[in-house]
Parts: sequence; structure tokens; C-alpha cells
Amino acid sequence: SMSSPIVTGATAVIIQYFREMCGGQDPSPALLKSLLITIAQDMNNDYGTDYAPNYDEGWGRIWLPALIESTITNICENQSVLLQQDEIWERQFFVNDSSENLKITLSWTDVPGLPSAVPSLVNDLDLEVIDPNGKLYYGNQFLYGVSVTGSSPDRKNNVEGFLIKEPLSGMYTVRVRAHRIAEDARSDTNEIDQD
Repeated sequence: SMSSPIVTGATAVIIQYFREMCGGQDPSPALLKSLLITIAQDMNNDYGTDYAPNYDEGWGRIWLPALIESTITNICENQSVLLQQDEIWERQFFVNDSSENLKITLSWTDVPGLPSAVPSLVNDLDLEVIDPNGKLYYGNQFLYGVSVTGSSPDRKNNVEGFLIKEPLSGMYTVRVRAHRIAEDARSDTNEIDQD
């Protein structure tokens, strides 16, 4: 399969781009994963694949111009916030261009679980997005490739995504909620927390 060398090459380009744009700072592995997923594009469904994310193409094919040649704003948080049990990180931002998709990806490096554990997720963070009308979306709740309301949080994955095509103009709130922090992900702190 050529997917491994393509992803490796794309990752190297993203690291170099990130260093140039962020004063020499290195992206964390979790941020790299988020960026690769965020710039991925759904492949042509004419060949029998379903809407991304799916088991055939994952989150889609990596498309570097979506990051490197993009004219839209990309916002990154690179392990700057440590969450303990039940804590919430929140950021608001204004969308003024409804012609561009609004895509948000949360990923974290989970601590190793027991081999026999089902589910194997140890620390569970939840992505929540609130649109200008007050509608609440949870990460990884998709229908035909776009996020839907009226669902519940994902309890199985350390990656959670959100996608709205032609988003409403207005203020959006993005939250990361520490649903379960069972083990310490950061040995450089005394608290039990997850970045």
C-alpha cells in the first residue's frame, strides 16, 4: 500500500509548515493527527464508498493544499490546556463566510489501556460545538458526512470530528469536556490530567 509513505511525506511537510508558521514550535503527535484529518477530503462516492468517515477511506484522502495553500483561517491548539475530571476548555469564534465548510477535529494521545479492556479508551474527552442558534453538536455524530444534533457523546474514540457545510454566520462555541480522566497522560504534572 502506498498510504503509509504518502501519510509520512505529508506529515513531514506539515511539521515543516508548522515550524515556519509558529516560530519553530513542533506540533504534538495529537495535533498532527488532527491536522491530517481536518485537511482530508471525502473521496468520490461513485466507487461504492460511503460518506467519510467510513471504513473504506477513513476520514478521506489527505489534501495538503487545504492547509498550506488555504485562504481560510486554521486555528490550532497544541497541548496548551490540561484537563482534569469534569473540567471544560472553551473557545468562541465568529464565522462570517458561509461558503466554506466548518470542520473541527479533536484528538488526544490516550494512555495505554489494558489489552482485554472493551472499550480500550482510558481517558475520554468530548467535543461539543454550539452553533449561533444554540444547537448542540457532539463529535463523531454524522449523517451523510455532516454533523447532526440530537445524539450523544462518543465513548469509544480518541478522535472526534465535526463538519458543517455552509455554516450559519455568527458566533460558534467549541468545548472540550473531560468526561473521564482515569489515568495521568502527562508525567510532567502532579495532577491526573489529559492534554
